[in-house]
Amino acid sequence: MSIGMSQNFINWMNKKLCTKHSVDNVIEHDNQTLTVTTRNGEIYLVGAVNAGRIELSDLNEYLNDKELNILIIQGDLLFMSGDAIELLRSKGIAYDSFGRFSTGLDLENISEHLDKENKFIIRGLRQHSDVSSVERLTNKKYMVERCSGPSLIILSVNDYDLSAEAVRTACQIHGGCDIILSSNPYSRITHEATIAARSMNIEIFKWGDLLSRISK
Repeated sequence: MSIGMSQNFINWMNKKLCTKHSVDNVIEHDNQTLTVTTRNGEIYLVGAVNAGRIELSDLNEYLNDKELNILIIQGDLLFMSGDAIELLRSKGIAYDSFGRFSTGLDLENISEHLDKENKFIIRGLRQHSDVSSVERLTNKKYMVERCSGPSLIILSVNDYDLSAEAVRTACQIHGGCDIILSSNPYSRITHEATIAARSMNIEIFKWGDLLSRISK
């Protein structure tokens, strides 16, 4: 299954980027990629894929004839497998939405701006005194090995109102877990979400409470 975006979308990105003051030049290539040069001399080799579900085999096929350091995800990324994420990391390819990439071009360090929520979660978990390692299982799911106590599988859900449906859907997409992290700092965890999670033997925490739970 091809996950590459259409030529029309590549053309649209080209036109949008050409309007930015921070962009000096955009070159569109036959393999549906862009070379973006900023006024600061930074060069970004940009590709784009459909969101939804991204597996390693689909990503390998897409990257076969491309040299990239930026991958634009068009739409809501529901699922990306851990081995696909590792492939991007090994090739030095950062990924996020076009909007975040476009905004990041105006910043000093674009890499810190992309995939920002997951970077925050991984950095915070690794800095915890009772965490020995963190493995990213999917784009939203983490295996946390603790210095004391059994490992924990944590699933991040960013919904503003964390509902029972959001809990069930996240587990259907990403698989089971021990803990759901309500990662939106302004989120409200509904009573129905808590009941749904308990029925699957899952706990729900916000960030601060999650860090306390890891120590227990």
